[in-house]
Amino acid sequence: IQPFLATLTDDPTLSGLFSMLTQVIDAIESGESVEIEPLVKEINKAIGTSETDPNWRMSWQVLMSPDSEKKDIYREFILLKPKLDYSSLMPADKIIESIDALRTQTKLEQEYGVKVRLTGSVALQHEDLIAVTEGTKLAMSLALIMVTCIMLVGLRSVKLMLFTIFSLMIGLIVTAAFATLTIGKLNLISVAFTVLYIGLGVDFAIHFCLRYREYLLNQTANETALTETAINIGSSLFICAISTAVGFFAFIPTDYKGVAELGWIAGFGMFFSFIFTLTILPVLFKLFPLTTKASSKTSSTILNWLSSFPIRYCKIIIAATTVLFVCALFIASNITFDPNTLNLQDPKGESLKTFRDLLADKSTSPWTAITLAKNEQEAEKIIGEFSKVAAVDKSLYINNFIPGLQDEKLILIDELGLLLGELTIQSNPVTNHTANRTAINELLAKLEQANQDKLNKRLITLKTHLAELSEQDDKRLAQVQLSLLDTLPGRVNSLNQSLNADYITLENLPVDLRKRWLSDNGYYRIEIFPRDDLQDQEAMREFVHEIQAINDKVTGSPIINLSASDSVAKSFKQAFLYAFIVITLLLLMLCKEKRDVIFILAPM
Repeated sequence: IQPFLATLTDDPTLSGLFSMLTQVIDAIESGESVEIEPLVKEINKAIGTSETDPNWRMSWQVLMSPDSEKKDIYREFILLKPKLDYSSLMPADKIIESIDALRTQTKLEQEYGVKVRLTGSVALQHEDLIAVTEGTKLAMSLALIMVTCIMLVGLRSVKLMLFTIFSLMIGLIVTAAFATLTIGKLNLISVAFTVLYIGLGVDFAIHFCLRYREYLLNQTANETALTETAINIGSSLFICAISTAVGFFAFIPTDYKGVAELGWIAGFGMFFSFIFTLTILPVLFKLFPLTTKASSKTSSTILNWLSSFPIRYCKIIIAATTVLFVCALFIASNITFDPNTLNLQDPKGESLKTFRDLLADKSTSPWTAITLAKNEQEAEKIIGEFSKVAAVDKSLYINNFIPGLQDEKLILIDELGLLLGELTIQSNPVTNHTANRTAINELLAKLEQANQDKLNKRLITLKTHLAELSEQDDKRLAQVQLSLLDTLPGRVNSLNQSLNADYITLENLPVDLRKRWLSDNGYYRIEIFPRDDLQDQEAMREFVHEIQAINDKVTGSPIINLSASDSVAKSFKQAFLYAFIVITLLLLMLCKEKRDVIFILAPM
């Protein structure tokens, strides 16, 4: 192809391309063996696609390297090590804003059809922080709105509702201050205390308000009503505060820091809610008493029927509950735990979508395992062991970046260099559309003269395209030329560079690459790629267990995710057991009739 390539580099326009094709067809008719099929295929595709997608470009890389791996999507990776600002609520905010600004300024997608997508642990965590922050605000707002509506309907008093919300907000702020003083910061899980506090803390206030109003309806004086309310429900509320706090405190001894801190904050929050219910509310009602009318002591037929239903149909309820319990127990025993933390994040986020795209392709999976070797011999031994593991696709270390058979390859490259010479090409050639039309018509005439029976389908399609192009305006010809030849100069320059290849050794590998794979003290980094998509839970467990059976010193996202998820599951089991034991002991101390403990625990 050297003579044809020289023709094209001398004139990298439609004129040069179609003149070259005419020469190729002449050579084939003269008996020369020239493979024209791939080029004609790509030309047809470019002409057909350029009209609907002006950013589409023909790949001269694929044409010059027909044996190379072909993919629907080509990706280049830029690895960034960002400077994070941990004094900010969003440590990666500035760097991500900078990258977004660069994407906007460069207009790579609009002008070149190149998509720039950001992902990785920092981007995923940033999106997660945004989702948690916005989600917590929304959840807290919705909880307040719903609690307010329920209290307006249930308490039937704007004053009771306002005083309850006021007491609730003081308790929430004090709990947040307590968290700041004792822990210092919230995590993605402990931030949920705000919603939990509103949902659980309001119960204390509702009990107080209902009992206080009941005394007033029975014509009890305001101060007496407040005193009697505190005396009669104070002990009950205190027991409720203890039992609820115990449920949260049960998380503290577990290994999972996220829920341990949540348990600490929310547990003390219940005591704050109890204290403010018995202090703030009485003060408010003392200063601004509630005015009520005498109670008529009437109850609805529906309430009477609902109240008596369990008594009248107790045997049926016990039988139905038993059946329901057995069925639910069977169904619940089949529940599984999802270790994939990606499933917790906003599915619409760019970084998550990009991350999932990479995971789906085993050659680009960011979920790989990593281990270290003390020297080259140990690295080769470890890679040999991993090559026998069914769940492993491949293992890499720095020597994989050094080609084999370099002597033989360099001889071939030298011969190729002598044959091709130094190819020069114009980056912005002067376009002559008159010459372009002449070349199109000459090639069209050549195809018309050829034996039509010997023309394959691609050449017949090309003939149709050329006939259409010959009637198009200059603007359309310029678009086709761009689609066909825009990437040629870059590919020719790369070809020239490759002809200057020299020996590649460990010492002359790029410094950034070498540092990533070989430490200053001689440790070799080995990366193990999974065979399957690790978004599948079973595939992840299989991959982790199989490589850990070979080498127990592996680490990486799959191992960390699985270990973390197992730790979470274990922590919740431990917390449940601790809470159950402590609350059972508490009930045994409080209940005079010990069988009451069973009656209390059974519905739970």
